[in-house]
Amino acid sequence: MIISVTGFVTKPFLFEERGFPVDVWLPTSLKDRLDVYWGFYIYVSIGVAYPVIASGVLDPLIPSLLCLATGHLKVLNDNLEHLDEYSSEENGSKDSNLYKNIQKCIKHHIEILNFVYNHQKCFSLMVFSQFLGSPMILCFTCWNVSMREPFSLEWFQSLAYFLGLLLQLFFYCYYGTRLSEEFEHVTTAVYMGKWYKYDVKSRKALIILMERSKKPTIVTAGKILDLSLETFTIILKRSYSLLAVLKNQN
Repeated sequence: MIISVTGFVTKPFLFEERGFPVDVWLPTSLKDRLDVYWGFYIYVSIGVAYPVIASGVLDPLIPSLLCLATGHLKVLNDNLEHLDEYSSEENGSKDSNLYKNIQKCIKHHIEILNFVYNHQKCFSLMVFSQFLGSPMILCFTCWNVSMREPFSLEWFQSLAYFLGLLLQLFFYCYYGTRLSEEFEHVTTAVYMGKWYKYDVKSRKALIILMERSKKPTIVTAGKILDLSLETFTIILKRSYSLLAVLKNQN
């Protein structure tokens, strides 16, 4: 992002004489007013650079937090599957250590659920707004790529923007899917362990955890769209439909 913004801002000095990073209509020429020109030039450059840098920081943050929650679920599932091995008899009896580890796993599971809830509370509407406008943006970007001369500079620029937007949406949907799959695997992890060797108290605690895990945990965008690969496919289909209509109009 920083390299792109730097190239975008310095482009007028390389190819134009006192131009601006974007096409701007002004009622008068600023070539002879250096103070006004530089002030306006800095204003335009900051106006372009700020959303680019902000998006470059925020867009990877949202799916990376889902990736973090998925990693914690992997650790939790591993602990549940190997409870018997991780409960040593060094400090107290094995049954006592086993029950303490189960309590830690239940607490860990609750903390992950709270983390996902807060994540959705913070970013749900933001992701929904991106999903809502993505089909049209993908459509017009793809149409712009088809209108450019193949392998020209403008063609590569439009293609890079299209692939970047596509990759951003894919990360949202991919890590949302992985998170839901790991939540569903909690019950399987308990079953794959040596639960038949545990005492009654520990088994009852695991039953409570398994019952809670039966409720599906799905990350949504605006409580309307699921963050899943199925949603990603739907967005691609809608984009292609809009592109087909646009092509037929021409």
